[in-house]
Amino acid sequence: MNFNVSDKVVCVDDKPRKAGTTLGLQCGHVYCVRAVFQSPVSGRWGLRVVGIVAPTHPFWNIEYAFYADRFRKVEDVGHPAVADVSEAVTA
Repeated sequence: MNFNVSDKVVCVDDKPRKAGTTLGLQCGHVYCVRAVFQSPVSGRWGLRVVGIVAPTHPFWNIEYAFYADRFRKVEDVGHPAVADVSEAVTA
């Protein structure tokens, strides 16, 4: 797992999983990471992204996260979508 808070990431998998919804996650869209989280149950890494707030887990009382394998880090800071996300985060 190689993600950090404020990284720009592109969604590569927006298919619904167990909960049956993606909460607005869209393949090809660039997001800014607002939290990196490791599941206390599975040990899998997840990301929380700016602009999408997931429901709270009923037992753990923490916000769900998207599995990190749904994303790839955006390396090209000149990508126009990255500039758009950066402006939205700082506004």
